Amino acid sequence: MLLTLNHPDLAAPIRVTSDGVPTMSGGNVYSPFPFEVILPDDVEGRPPQAQLSIDNITQEIIAALRGLTSPPKVTVQIVRSTNTDIVEYQWIGLEWSGSSYDKTVITGTLTFQDITREEFPYETFDGRFQGLSSG
Repeated sequence: MLLTLNHPDLAAPIRVTSDGVPTMSGGNVYSPFPFEVILPDDVEGRPPQAQLSIDNITQEIIAALRGLTSPPKVTVQIVRSTNTDIVEYQWIGLEWSGSSYDKTVITGTLTFQDITREEFPYETFDGRFQGLSSG
């Protein structure tokens, strides 16, 4: 599993792999770093959420995240160790929120953009296509 943390305030994205050795995928090197992702759920009435737990023993990740003024974006990718350039499945643009940490682990909720709050097209329809009018 590959994890990318990205934010405009980071000098470079943080890329880690759950494998015990550095992993090259898509031209990027992912450093071995212990983490666990509980994949997105499907609960009625709210957008899917995933849970992330990442090691905090070295405090490298928490040091990078402390200065951020908004949540980082997270990409989770599943690749095969035999061909890491083929992404079997991925979740892009997850937002890391609701995090907590102690001396050993950082945990957080990864959420998808809530598209239910987007305006439906009829509310922004400007009338250019007369055949589509509701009247």
